[in-house]
Amino acid sequence: MFESWGRLVYARRRLVLALAGLVVVAAAVWGTGVFGALQSGGGFTPPGSQSQQESNLAARTFGRNTADVVVLYTSPTLTVHDAAFRNAVARSLAALPRSEVPSAATYWTTGSAQFVGDGGHATYAALQLAGGSDSARLNTYAEIQGKITAPGLATQVGGQVPTYSAINKEVKS
Repeated sequence: MFESWGRLVYARRRLVLALAGLVVVAAAVWGTGVFGALQSGGGFTPPGSQSQQESNLAARTFGRNTADVVVLYTSPTLTVHDAAFRNAVARSLAALPRSEVPSAATYWTTGSAQFVGDGGHATYAALQLAGGSDSARLNTYAEIQGKITAPGLATQVGGQVPTYSAINKEVKS
């Protein structure tokens, strides 16, 4: 069976090559339309689904209550009880424009021990970004990304928006 198929393809090799070229061109033309339909930063829930309707209702009723960016600050020598640690984090967060970061929760603003880890040598800040959509929050994150570091402390960034940003960067490349 494969032998006869191979003989047929070989006998009609120019026709097979031309047909394959046409299929590739047709697929490329058809496939370029997909980029306009793709979303960045979420959109995995169908807009009319019951779960999305309930999520919209909760957001309207309670407001958005998730951290868009989580910044982990650590020091091998300082603890969250040291003024230098607190001042470094406070200066870092104060430098962020309120128009782009309307809300930031930390150990010192909440008093919650849940913000402290590693024997007091680590704490995190939960930031809410401005923007009514995932795309807008991605743009806001791009604006503040380099301004989050605190002098003298190791800084790591995580959360929903930085994850989407990293995924988008990889997909584009």
